[in-house]
Amino acid sequence: MRLIAAVLFLAVSAYAGAKLWRGLEPAPETQTVYAVTFTDSAELEGIVIRREQRFRPAGEALFTNGERIPAGTVPTVSGSALYYSSCDSLEDLGPELLDTLDVAGLRSLLSRKPAPREGGRLVLDHAWYYAALVSAEEPVPDSGRCRVLFDGFAAPAEASILSLSPADGGQRALVLRLTQGGDNYMCLRKCGARLIFSEYSGLYLPEEAVQLDEDGNSFVYTIAAGVVERCAVDIIYSEGDVCIAAFSAGAEGLHEGNLVIVSGQENNEGKVTA
Repeated sequence: MRLIAAVLFLAVSAYAGAKLWRGLEPAPETQTVYAVTFTDSAELEGIVIRREQRFRPAGEALFTNGERIPAGTVPTVSGSALYYSSCDSLEDLGPELLDTLDVAGLRSLLSRKPAPREGGRLVLDHAWYYAALVSAEEPVPDSGRCRVLFDGFAAPAEASILSLSPADGGQRALVLRLTQGGDNYMCLRKCGARLIFSEYSGLYLPEEAVQLDEDGNSFVYTIAAGVVERCAVDIIYSEGDVCIAAFSAGAEGLHEGNLVIVSGQENNEGKVTA
């Protein structure tokens, strides 16, 4: 009797297991959700222009980089100035050049090659300028505040747009005014940068993962413990094959580390996957 019961139990278990296995479908392709910051920006190539002059300390006078020279120390300078030991022969490029700067004029400035010379230089003004070529196809405003990230810098600098020239040969001449101090900025001359239009921080999603319901609301399918679940998402940026969803505050929302389905069989909420 016990033998018959054991055989029946094994048969029922095998039947149930086979039925469950047949109900499972191949696991769909998934991708792990991760946090990103996407920057919408335009590439710049330009030159830094300051009000400055060459200067060699007289006698035994010694100054350190970034040291402020008091007014009256240099007869040819009316106010105080900052001293820097580097001198590249481009100290004659003053802000007055910027009033009528166009693409041809800027290309001419960029063609000048720095030539290190003995002695140092004095920076005579708090404000400085960055004149750069930008593609005429970029949606650059001709005035207002902006942010610019110079090559090699970790954080962008605040700037004001002073002018934007008419297009010439597919480019425009952009002039920015900045007031950031510090040796790193004061030693810039010819350099690249990025003009930042906007930044989006959120959760990266492949375009294939995002779907729309009948009301036009965005959602994705996630897999948790082998079960397909539907999760509403708020798309804050979409371009090409990249979507960025807003961070979710609630436990039911999408979070970093979740698995989203990007391809596979038709996904139904509650479906069990292999």
